[in-house]
Amino acid sequence: MPSRWIITLSGPVDPDIPLNAPHAVISRWLDDDHKAAVKGYAISPPRSSGSITVLDVRLLDDTLVDRLMANAGVGEQVRLGRHWFTVATAPHLDRARPWSELCAAVGRRAWEVKFLSPTTFRRGSRTSPLPAPDSVLTSLESRWQLLHPRTAPAMDRDAQQSLWVSDIQGQSQVLPLRDTVVSAFVGRARYVCDGTPDQARAVAALLGFAEFAGIGSHTAFGLGTVAVTSTWQPPTRADVARELRVGT
Repeated sequence: MPSRWIITLSGPVDPDIPLNAPHAVISRWLDDDHKAAVKGYAISPPRSSGSITVLDVRLLDDTLVDRLMANAGVGEQVRLGRHWFTVATAPHLDRARPWSELCAAVGRRAWEVKFLSPTTFRRGSRTSPLPAPDSVLTSLESRWQLLHPRTAPAMDRDAQQSLWVSDIQGQSQVLPLRDTVVSAFVGRARYVCDGTPDQARAVAALLGFAEFAGIGSHTAFGLGTVAVTSTWQPPTRADVARELRVGT
């Protein structure tokens, strides 16, 4: 069951923390295999207010909950960048959604996705900031298939092509990450599905998953954090047919 956990740290006032700094800490707490093809967690960039810094960890594997609780106990010393912190409050559950609930989303054909942290899409040695529908859906479907294949929605080529971008606003950013430099997107995009009801349900499930898993590459480093918000819904084919009947 995908879940979001909040960890409160005490430390320096308004520290300058690199975007990817929490990765070293969280991977030490949660990783068995640092080279795993898919991680069972994602991280949001840390946020600070005064002497309080908040870590936002999203778990995609239930077996990681006990490990997080055991390793992130009150008093644990944590280094983020050049600063040291102390865990002030143990991880607490902020929200969770069962896989079956993600798959049950119905009735929506349009979604606004806010890319809250830089988001990049990788193919081989290349990275792209473009949040194209097929890149977004492929990144989400492949992770879901590896993490929980029994519930993963099926997205064939026709389903991917049923999703399109009706509006976009944002900018690309170039940022260093480990031993490379990536090109990433920050902003918002409105996606619309004009396919079948089953295709729209699959898209809705994947975008619901995105709020926990993140979108694109390097989500375990703080990239790809998104929020899916409400937007106006286009008329369905049934709505259009009904209007045509009424007008005749």
